[in-house]
Amino acid sequence: MVQVANISHIVQRLTDKAGEVHEIQPGEHANVDVDRDNPHVEAKVTARLIELGGNERQAAKAAREKSPVTAGAEKPAE
Repeated sequence: MVQVANISHIVQRLTDKAGEVHEIQPGEHANVDVDRDNPHVEAKVTARLIELGGNERQAAKAAREKSPVTAGAEKPAE
């Protein structure tokens, strides 16, 4: 499983190793069993649509701060 942060302004759809499609909303993150070597995943990373790796807190921060949809929004109270 890999933390995936959607840092784009549109929904990102990723297919996991089992063939199930996962949708990640802009500014959100999810723990998905994707193949890092998958050409579609590599293309999304190269295009700076998603970021892979890190722990849940790091993925949440990347998604919140780097997505144009949520950048500059107030941080939710913890």
